[in-house]
Amino acid sequence: MDNSRKLAEELLKADGIDPNGATESERIAFVKMLDQQSKSKPSKPNFRPDIWSRIMKSNITKSAAAAIIIVAGLIFFNTANSSLYAQVVKAMEKTRTIHAIGYSLQEGKMVKATEIWYERNVGYKMAWQHKGSEKLMIDDGQTLWNYQQGHDFAVKSKSISTERLPKEITETSRYLDKCTKDPDKIDMIDGHPCQVYIGSYPDKPNSTRLIFWIDENLRPRRFEEKVLENDTWKVIEHVDIEYDVDMDISTFKPDFGSHVEIIHEGKILDENFSLEKAIFTKEEMGLIFAVHEVQRCQNDLIFTVTSLRPNQNLNEKFASRGITAWNYGDYQFGSSYERLGLNTHRSYSPIEMAWFYRNGLVIRWTVFIPHGFEPGQVDKIKLELYYLYARGDWAAKRKADGLEDRIRINPIATLPLPDESVNLESQLNKTYNHIKLLEPMVAEKHLQLKPIPFTDEEMEEYIKELPNSGETIKYRTGDRSDKARMLHGKTLKASQISFDSWLEDRLACIKKSQNQ
Repeated sequence: MDNSRKLAEELLKADGIDPNGATESERIAFVKMLDQQSKSKPSKPNFRPDIWSRIMKSNITKSAAAAIIIVAGLIFFNTANSSLYAQVVKAMEKTRTIHAIGYSLQEGKMVKATEIWYERNVGYKMAWQHKGSEKLMIDDGQTLWNYQQGHDFAVKSKSISTERLPKEITETSRYLDKCTKDPDKIDMIDGHPCQVYIGSYPDKPNSTRLIFWIDENLRPRRFEEKVLENDTWKVIEHVDIEYDVDMDISTFKPDFGSHVEIIHEGKILDENFSLEKAIFTKEEMGLIFAVHEVQRCQNDLIFTVTSLRPNQNLNEKFASRGITAWNYGDYQFGSSYERLGLNTHRSYSPIEMAWFYRNGLVIRWTVFIPHGFEPGQVDKIKLELYYLYARGDWAAKRKADGLEDRIRINPIATLPLPDESVNLESQLNKTYNHIKLLEPMVAEKHLQLKPIPFTDEEMEEYIKELPNSGETIKYRTGDRSDKARMLHGKTLKASQISFDSWLEDRLACIKKSQNQ
């Protein structure tokens, strides 16, 4: 206890405060608190409410009280030794409300980019800026709403959970376990002593900095991301977080205006991708593969819409951990290659147009290019699943039981083509509109695009962090071809690309495959 008393008195003196300014009982209570805190288990870090109240109500000045809080914070943060991220999530789960505001660097200025409201068992709301307009996601415990300012529709779907912590905060906090505590730095944020933790992204250790401020209750109060530019660390993201604040009852009520049409997500999916309306279904490994549409198009091209989802039993046993968690399965088309003779063969080369994923349901829009057929003689489509995958918890269970987690099926279906052909462009226009309509529902939805090679500048930035990678070695030894570069731009949201640009890209990809 003597060391605790000495530390407290030194801190108070350094602040220009007479340690004798407090009553004897108050000073004894404070020293006991320090002594008790230093001996306490890491799993019980909170201060005793009666001592906390006595300190804050005592005759000690606010400056001295802040010093006391800092001492307690120092002792606490030096005793915690389990996973900091796990402790942070546990602490956040106990809070009643969370309010966070995020800022990002745009055109040289820090501007408000995101705002989050969360009240346990009541609702969750997030507003963020996208291409000059605001997007809203509201979950009131019964319904999840997605709306973008300026649109004449909002999408309505099932509630995710009003107990779900904001993943925008929890996911970022995962990097805490890779961060290092600054033992000499305790900052006060909104009256709370916060230990500072500093780290970086694992793949960019030299050019990024992640800084977390964690309060005495193990909750993140502030976060910053910095990047190194011209030997200067520049803040590109800043988030402030507060807890247990009162929220207006209307916060989680959707009010988009009388002009906004409400679109029911379930209705869209049922009308276009239900198993009851599918033209073919087959179950393998607890996963149901379905064909929803097959169309004959010009130049013997074949347009298909297919899907994969868990069966009811699998869905009940392995509940999805989120709308974008791949916990069930996925599939990849093959070409159904068939050798007919010494120099002849037939195949159906798949070119993916778009895909969508939500809560276990995978949908793919694909154009197949027949090879080895006489013009006008293609009368069927042979579908091969090059791989049918089990994913996530279901894959782990199958492996534990000694079962395969992926199989190849050739063919899984052979289906006749309609007599009449339809225009491919009209089919792609329908696909584009479907993806654009589904876009507000979930993060996992895409229009496929030709991969774009990194520029020289992008390659130099990339290899800076990975000096021994294969791409770096090729690039440094003089191979500057597109094959030696990293690629990006494979997928984009429909709102980020015009239909004409996407159509041109996909038709060029189809033509290239036809000529091979």
